[in-house]
Amino acid sequence: MKLFKNYIYSLLYQILSVVLPFITTPYVSRVLGVNGIGRYTLVNTIANYFILVGLIGINIYGNRQISYVRDNQVELEQTFWDLNAIRTITMGITVLAYILFVFFFLPAEDILLYLVEIFLLFASLIDISWFFEGLEEFKIIAMRNISIKVIGVFLIFLLVRDSTDILIYAGILSVTTLVGQGFLWKELFKKVSYRKVKWKGVKGYIFDILKLWIPTIAIKIYSSIDKVLLGIITNDVQVGLYTSAQNIVTLVTTITSTLTSVSLPRTANCYKNNNMQELRKIANLSLGMVSLIALPMTLGLIGIRNTLVPWFFGKGYEEVSTLLLVSAWFILTVSWSNIFGNQILLACGKEKIYSIAVVISAIENIILSIVLIYKIQAMGAVIASILAEYTGMIIMLVNVRNIIDIHGWIKLILRYSFISAVMLLLLHFVEALISYSFVATFVQCIVGILFYFSMLLVIKDKNIFLILDYVKKLIRKS
Repeated sequence: MKLFKNYIYSLLYQILSVVLPFITTPYVSRVLGVNGIGRYTLVNTIANYFILVGLIGINIYGNRQISYVRDNQVELEQTFWDLNAIRTITMGITVLAYILFVFFFLPAEDILLYLVEIFLLFASLIDISWFFEGLEEFKIIAMRNISIKVIGVFLIFLLVRDSTDILIYAGILSVTTLVGQGFLWKELFKKVSYRKVKWKGVKGYIFDILKLWIPTIAIKIYSSIDKVLLGIITNDVQVGLYTSAQNIVTLVTTITSTLTSVSLPRTANCYKNNNMQELRKIANLSLGMVSLIALPMTLGLIGIRNTLVPWFFGKGYEEVSTLLLVSAWFILTVSWSNIFGNQILLACGKEKIYSIAVVISAIENIILSIVLIYKIQAMGAVIASILAEYTGMIIMLVNVRNIIDIHGWIKLILRYSFISAVMLLLLHFVEALISYSFVATFVQCIVGILFYFSMLLVIKDKNIFLILDYVKKLIRKS
């Protein structure tokens, strides 16, 4: 029941993360323009590369280690302060390196925008969300995130007025992130007392952390190198178009990714206690739930893209609709890869296999991006990333086949795919009846959701009834 409650808390935040951008993106896209969006994305991507180096994989590793020792208060406190010391040192060095990069390697006109992004680095310097994730205290994280998101949206509408306000926009996003991280420290001391760092223990963690750092870097490379290459090979407009399409996909995948984030500490704890039967049960349940959601979302996004893009982004973004036809398939592979990689491989300490999968994907993405971007620009970046993602997912699947009930999973895929395909036809029918507008998209969503879940009830799908049973129990307890 706690796992489901954690999912509900995280899901509430993720739903808000989806809803708020649906409110702000149409406004920001029009105010900053495709060129402004492209410029901000490029700067933000480079700032995040520095964060990637500074964190050295501490978030995933810390989450897992805290879940391992959470039943022993002394070990819990010592583990936290040792890992926090590592993160503070590495991120502190990274902040200094970023400042040197900004002042010595950038043209004068870009310095201010890059300096505003430094607040993101400070946010990572004090980030301890991994500690609460390891404890499965997702309510604290969700409430913090929701508050900060709402404040950020309010400030965007209040202060961002035209294309010259890109500095204000970047500042709002980075400063609110920093403030949000600060709030968690107040909650921290309700859970642990201060302990002196044991530097001998710190040295013991470093090698294991670095093993996780390699796949973390690879993931970041193949999830963002396409934007950098687009900016180098083409222009800010192509970066803006590509980013806009990817942002829509990311909004959708946050819902499926929630299940993985709340399940990782539980599966890691099962593995630590050698409870493989429970681990398999959780993994297969998660895979079934994710498939139930991800398949209709993939085909649903394809079905509503033509009515969504015109009102959501405005003029100049017409090409995004075409990009979504392909990039929507990210939803499936990202959702499944999170289960195979984060929830199973990393929870079970199989960093080497995970690293191999993501490094191969990163190399494939770079090679394909260079070739395809020259030929078909933003669409080339989409295709390269999709192919790389599926390669990594297949490698992970092969290595978790002893934990996953593949036969049962394929049956679920066929079932959900058939219902989703019929739903897609209904969405196209609605599109033909209603002119492109917000109303058309809204009607399509309502029709699609009602049809899909009604069909699941008709065929008595076990996963949908499991969800309903959990909801009933939650209502009774409340």
